[in-house]
Amino acid sequence: MSFTGNLRIGADSGILNALSASRISPRIFGGRPVTTGKYPWMAALFYRDCSPSTCQFCGGSLVRPNRIVTAAHCAAALGANTLIDVFIGEERLSNQGEVLQVSEFVVHPDFNPNTLDNDLAVLKLASESSFQPIDLIAPGDPDGLTAPGSRVTAIGWGATSEGGPGSLDLMEIDVPIIENSVAAVEYKKLGSTITDNMLAAGLLQGGGDACQGDSGGPLIAFERNSQNSIVPILVGVTSWGIGCARPKLPGLYTRLANYSDWLQETLR
Repeated sequence: MSFTGNLRIGADSGILNALSASRISPRIFGGRPVTTGKYPWMAALFYRDCSPSTCQFCGGSLVRPNRIVTAAHCAAALGANTLIDVFIGEERLSNQGEVLQVSEFVVHPDFNPNTLDNDLAVLKLASESSFQPIDLIAPGDPDGLTAPGSRVTAIGWGATSEGGPGSLDLMEIDVPIIENSVAAVEYKKLGSTITDNMLAAGLLQGGGDACQGDSGGPLIAFERNSQNSIVPILVGVTSWGIGCARPKLPGLYTRLANYSDWLQETLR
């Protein structure tokens, strides 16, 4: 296992980070259970020599047969010699899914653990998954999938309430993209900065959001492909927030359309 950078993130940083609570079934904060087989590329990161249902701490997305996109700050949950695996292909963490070993954790070189800017990493797997990867958003988002007001979907096994337990069942919630300048008003009052590399998404009235344990998981949009089928597109990575589902404090996601060059190089 190799890492880029020296990551030390405090528990009071407001990050949607590793989950230490017991897991329950079913609900994520304001979400709904995912139907069987809907997102086969969804990955759970968990500590080796432990079960996914007990030791899942972050999410990720299979974007190549042997590559997972996740959040850089998920590395903060790992010690120098900590070994992790990924769980793919099942919605319930206690089911028998595909388990693959992680051989390398590549963190974006400009990741800032204080501001959470460039909160992006790639996991290299020791072997290839049998599942079909999800497509990445095109460079610069030419189709406007992340334009303010667009509907996107956040997915994860994270907490069902702020500070509460995680879910055994994979959950999803549909939320709108919020203009960064709108979200920044309340975040600024709390001493936090939203950069152009981040996407704000959530319900401004509160009540639905990603939460602890969802970090590194996908934010997806849907578009019609050349075969006239509606397919999911990975547009963001769950990064951070202040609390979960609080009014006027939407979740923040890494804006993947800004990282096409780095991803193309790292995903080789």
